[in-house]
Amino acid sequence: MAVLFDAGADLAAVNVYGATSLVAAVYGANPDVVQRLLAAGADPDVGNEIAREAATGMAEADWDEDACEPKKPGYAEINALLNG
Repeated sequence: MAVLFDAGADLAAVNVYGATSLVAAVYGANPDVVQRLLAAGADPDVGNEIAREAATGMAEADWDEDACEPKKPGYAEINALLNG
């Protein structure tokens, strides 16, 4: 990631689905990558899908009621990073 940041990667670039790298990191449940993207200046409010909204939705799905256990580790932490 550092190489891309140093090379001036466009953090607002979107893929064919309109998702930024930040949105991809949210869905990947990788809080470290989310934190690094934010520190590099990624905007959580750009793209066809907003990273803040994705984080909220995924955090709500973080708990599996039937199994009474966390379903997707990382989403609660990511939601806290993006939404406070």
